Amino acid sequence: MVLREIKFKNDPLCNCSKCFGMGIVKHHNISSDIGIICSHCRGTGYEMVCLDDNHKLYIDEVHNTIYGVSHGVVNSIYELFNGIKDGSFKYAMYEDIYNYNISRHPYTINDFYELGVTSDYIIPFDEFKNGRMPLSKLYGEIKKEIFNAKANEYNITNNKIVLKELKINDRIKCHCNVCNGKGVVTYPYVNAHLGVICRLCNGSGFNYLDLGENETLVLDIATGSNYKLTNGIIDCIVYLFKGYIKDDEINYVMYHNSISSSYSEKLKDIKDYYAFGVSRDEIISYKKFLDGRLPLPMEKYNCPYQITSGSFDDDCNSDFVHCLKYGTGECWDKFYGEARVAGEKQEVLRRIKHS
Repeated sequence: MVLREIKFKNDPLCNCSKCFGMGIVKHHNISSDIGIICSHCRGTGYEMVCLDDNHKLYIDEVHNTIYGVSHGVVNSIYELFNGIKDGSFKYAMYEDIYNYNISRHPYTINDFYELGVTSDYIIPFDEFKNGRMPLSKLYGEIKKEIFNAKANEYNITNNKIVLKELKINDRIKCHCNVCNGKGVVTYPYVNAHLGVICRLCNGSGFNYLDLGENETLVLDIATGSNYKLTNGIIDCIVYLFKGYIKDDEINYVMYHNSISSSYSEKLKDIKDYYAFGVSRDEIISYKKFLDGRLPLPMEKYNCPYQITSGSFDDDCNSDFVHCLKYGTGECWDKFYGEARVAGEKQEVLRRIKHS
């Protein structure tokens, strides 16, 4: 797959990211055949894309798809504006015509006429598409800037981004999208040097990406960036997991617990946790975590449901405040099974981490 840079005489005009080139949008309390002037593009249907040395547009000529590329990384898809798009709308109006004080839903065109709204304020979509704008109660008559098709004329250059299909035999591991490959997260109410095991990836730092029938993984040979394609179109950037992303600010690691939030003012240092009865197996050094060890959960201030993202027991719920078993040994005994000592419990946690 090859993308080629395209050059414009001026900054190009692309379909508005809110109305997608229609100039109007739906309103939940108004009949679906009446569109509201888009507040983002003000009814023009387009927005300008500012290009420079670090922000460029490339085209896939096979699929006729234009991509935004920032600092060498594909991060968006654009569609060049070519006039207001057709849709299911029959009329266009400004939102300031709608009266929120009248409980009549959904408003139809006849409802507006009955309320005294004239045809200057609600105009046929065809007239809107051809350049006419409805009147606004707040702004009166507003003239629409006429789109000049020459604004989007471009030349295709020889600057290329070459994407090569990537074959991975094992299941694809990608950075966890919560901890971004770290395995731990930080919270504002927890000591800045204390990392908390990520509940989405269970501290592994990755999630699995299973490709569908029409999905492929490609590699940008020049930058090393990876992307997922769906039906030949770049869907998203993919960060392959190659080991933990190290955070130099973190010194210790623990599991999520209730005392960190409830007593955040008193827990300024690791020694303060020890004063609460937290053991050295429950807060471990960051180096040990990076070497593969996991802390033990604080059983008094936690429950298995919280550290397994809700997959512990079908009978559990997230109402920890009123759970009579919270902080008791009953659920933990069920969670660990026959494991009783620290080493055996570690093995249970490791199996969850890599599941």
